[in-house]
Amino acid sequence: MKKIALFLYGLVLFITSSCNNTIVIDDFESGTFNKWKIEGNAFGSFPAEGRYAGPKEIEGVLGRYLASSFHGGENSEGQLTSEEFKIKRDYINFLMGGGSQPGTYIELLVEGNSIYISYPPDESEGLEWFTWEVKEYKGRKATIRIVDNQTGPGGYILVDQIEMDNSQKGERIHEYELPFDIFRKYLLFPIEENAEETNLYIKAEGEVVSPVFKIKLAQRKVDYWISMDMEKYWGQNISLLLENVKKSDLGYRLIKQSDTPDMESN
Repeated sequence: MKKIALFLYGLVLFITSSCNNTIVIDDFESGTFNKWKIEGNAFGSFPAEGRYAGPKEIEGVLGRYLASSFHGGENSEGQLTSEEFKIKRDYINFLMGGGSQPGTYIELLVEGNSIYISYPPDESEGLEWFTWEVKEYKGRKATIRIVDNQTGPGGYILVDQIEMDNSQKGERIHEYELPFDIFRKYLLFPIEENAEETNLYIKAEGEVVSPVFKIKLAQRKVDYWISMDMEKYWGQNISLLLENVKKSDLGYRLIKQSDTPDMESN
């Protein structure tokens, strides 16, 4: 009986360990792009040597190699498309840096449908963890594209250590939704002049119902407040969709409803 109990205990530990193990999609340490289809000339024929893969010294590289579209400089264009893989964990984590431009991004496609697109948040040679939540897609087939369709200053992207895991490594929250039952005329937003700009949308009944608003939502301090007229949504349940915020940011937690368009009256 004791042997059976020990066997079952070991089996549970094995299953738990197996479910929590990180699955590396690619860390580029093979020194090849043998798991990727190469298009254009931005990424070259092989991964770049880590610390010197961009216009300045790169920080945060894990290992020796990474994917860099700085091959040929900021005016080169191209993309990498991964082999198809099955999603087996709750999250996909990856390191990213580079120029903050609309033509440089990394994209997750599930069975051919675009699910996530993430851009380098600001021009930086420091790699930062990003995370996509993929729980609802477990068991389905996916591919990843790393794209550089941008020429000129900031026209490059750096990507390293793409992996599946059951824990979230990224500090950034991609497409964060903040729900509100609208019962006042205005929403007030805390602004920080030096904060990174993010895109803001309004969703109602699961659909985006507004144009994109670009906003410098406060990260560490509030310099001033701005208001948004919400009278047309009175009595409705809506969500604010923030394209890119950090869990440590101050601003998204301070957004509030108001009867007046200025903070001084509250």
